[in-house]
Amino acid sequence: MPTPVLLEGYDTAWPRHFEKAADELCQLLGLPVSAVEHVGSTAVAGLNAKPLIDIDITLPEGVDITGMAALLESAGYTPRGSRHGDGVFAFVMRGNPGRRVYLCPKGSQTHADRIAFRNALRQNADLSFAYGLLKQELAALYPQDGDRYTQAKGRFIQSVTRAHVTKDVALVPEFAVTDWQISRAFYTWLLGFSIAYERPEEGFSYLTLGSAELMIDQIGIGRTFEIAGAAMERPFGRGLNVQILVEDVDAILQRLAEAGIALYLPLEEKWYRKDGMELGNRQFVVADPDGYLLRLFEDLGARPVGSA
Repeated sequence: MPTPVLLEGYDTAWPRHFEKAADELCQLLGLPVSAVEHVGSTAVAGLNAKPLIDIDITLPEGVDITGMAALLESAGYTPRGSRHGDGVFAFVMRGNPGRRVYLCPKGSQTHADRIAFRNALRQNADLSFAYGLLKQELAALYPQDGDRYTQAKGRFIQSVTRAHVTKDVALVPEFAVTDWQISRAFYTWLLGFSIAYERPEEGFSYLTLGSAELMIDQIGIGRTFEIAGAAMERPFGRGLNVQILVEDVDAILQRLAEAGIALYLPLEEKWYRKDGMELGNRQFVVADPDGYLLRLFEDLGARPVGSA
């Protein structure tokens, strides 16, 4: 039976509704908070959405999904099955807002795609605005047909997901850090990275910023890669600097200045020769809390050698 499409403007209470739901689900299912992710449009600040909190729960290997489903049903969730045959099972709970919970097997590509799409919208305001406009147009076109509305969004979602999904990244550095929470705050609050997922029990975060991806892992928790006889002393990463493409170096510079963090290399315009062309960077270098050097830059494009 077709369902109506009822979009609402962004509600600042949605993140709090998710946090409440996540706490309840973790207690019900006996899972850590890191297993529960806020996905869908209500997870993107400023984006219009149906008043329905979408939640992905990643189950550890070996967990009986039937038992988890029974627990959800006992708590008032209605099963909706696995519509796409991908091993992801949906459950809904009516309310204001409602909840839609997905049980995802470990390594689920459906879950990875949802996280990639969510992160892309969070990191790019223009992309989020375009998606919001598309949803408004489709809601007007299919006001009483939720299935047609969802299908019509598919091309946009797939194009964004293909550009951002983690599986397409061939190289992701992992930094050993002395304090996982301090490093995470530096990368998220000051540099603008988002948290794709975490393993708090290991002091581990997987971070994304646009198409850049980075892992941080606390020394002494879980497994740490060390070279025998080489002391782990600051500054870490000697001889290495990591280049990161960003949209707005000035906004990052302002946050660093307000936090009282000095730059290793001040803002500069630098051109690098590539064959008969020069590639331009507007860039600066800052050290993270453990001394890893990060070169953040805006792309200035290309020009013929000698044209300046």
